[in-house]
Amino acid sequence: MTSSPSDTGKLLNLALESGMVDPKIIRVNKIVLGEWVRWKCRYGCPDYGLWLKCPPHSPTPTETRVLLGEYRRALLFHIKPESGYTGTHVVGNVYKALSDLERKIFLNGYRKALAFGGGECDLCETCCVESGACRNQQVARPSMEACGIDVFETARKAGYKLTILNNKDVPFMWIGMVLID
Repeated sequence: MTSSPSDTGKLLNLALESGMVDPKIIRVNKIVLGEWVRWKCRYGCPDYGLWLKCPPHSPTPTETRVLLGEYRRALLFHIKPESGYTGTHVVGNVYKALSDLERKIFLNGYRKALAFGGGECDLCETCCVESGACRNQQVARPSMEACGIDVFETARKAGYKLTILNNKDVPFMWIGMVLID
């Protein structure tokens, strides 16, 4: 599908109608990857290895780089948790909104639409890591960080002003992304 002003407007409207905040279309070459990002998960996250959408179960930066090579554009946005966040955990309503947006974009003719979330998964109290089969496969999406995407630098390149929070109990804006075409 070719990019046109009406095409861009349609995608931005789909995001806004889905509750996303300040959506932007970016070129995929603006997405920043780094091996160090997964190392931060491995040596810094107390949930490392506990969720299927996080390392070591998630795609590697190398796999993500190959995937990004098949796309030209992505939709990047903020999404506010509607209710109930504790520290860095986001309630499942965010993942439902993200998967719904991916579906809307797909149904509007973008067959390659693929969504990515942020942070760890809170869809289930405990994950089925041992079986390797997600109970919420229709809603769960991989974490950008888990796949090696430097969310801060990618968001900055898109014009967002992000700051590192000094207190994990402060409300935050969550970043999501849908690869488009």
